Amino acid sequence: MPYKKFFKDKNNSNTQNINHNMELINSIFKTQSELLSATSNYEYAEGEMIDYYSYHIKATKSKLDYLMKNAKSCGIAIDRLQQLELKSFEDYQVG
Repeated sequence: MPYKKFFKDKNNSNTQNINHNMELINSIFKTQSELLSATSNYEYAEGEMIDYYSYHIKATKSKLDYLMKNAKSCGIAIDRLQQLELKSFEDYQVG
């Protein structure tokens, strides 16, 4: 009987790791999207908005670097094809 508790906790821990990894992956995708948007907006910015978008781009790149280092330390490696598959799966889930 005490072994069931051990396995249950172990499975729960594994589920938590998977959830953490998926949250990290989602954060990476969201940050990449923010970076693309900021870069696109920068191209059409005028006046003081140029400074705003340049700072925003720099901050978003720093955030993406942090998230990528965190993902690497967790053993997460996603190539571009997998990223597109996950994105389309998320769109399917939401829609």
